[in-house]
Amino acid sequence: MNKPLVGVGCASTGDTSAALSAYCAAAGIPSMVFLPANMISMVQLVQPIANGAFVVSMDTNFDGCMKLIREITSKLPIYLANSLNSLRLEGNIYAFYEGFKMCQELGLVDQIPRLVCAQSANTNPLYLHYKSGWKNFSPVKASTTFASAIQIGDHVSIDRAVYALTNSDGIVEEATEEELSKSGILFQVAKERDLLC
Repeated sequence: MNKPLVGVGCASTGDTSAALSAYCAAAGIPSMVFLPANMISMVQLVQPIANGAFVVSMDTNFDGCMKLIREITSKLPIYLANSLNSLRLEGNIYAFYEGFKMCQELGLVDQIPRLVCAQSANTNPLYLHYKSGWKNFSPVKASTTFASAIQIGDHVSIDRAVYALTNSDGIVEEATEEELSKSGILFQVAKERDLLC
């Protein structure tokens, strides 16, 4: 017989832990997050702490954090909320497109809104693909970036992302490290480049 779950846990480079802890706090569910020491921003660290999560900072990278949380959740009744979980497999811009498509089919919206995706200029394969007119996707070597959660040079869901963007007349932008270091930069970049409605 399975024991009832006592909490939710994840390994994170920052953004997942912030979201997980906020949702758990709102629902009154205990949360546990494992973060690589000195690899996340202070803003990302403060969010799970402020939301009451049990935060473990480890002297390892994301993979090391993931290994430990998997071991813990395999032995204790704690729900693993990372991408190994089938509920998170569509966690990219394609998921937004699918959600809006379902809303359109249900008559909740008249049209799918124009999707906008942003990447770090240090790790920007989707942006480069977009700028080439969607010709010949080429992975890039992921360079260090303040946007550590999206430090990915070879997107495994590139075809779905392109499908979502092309079917919503979407666009892709990039932000420099200087821009990323400023508070609220993604909003500001979108505003300055006339991407907001």
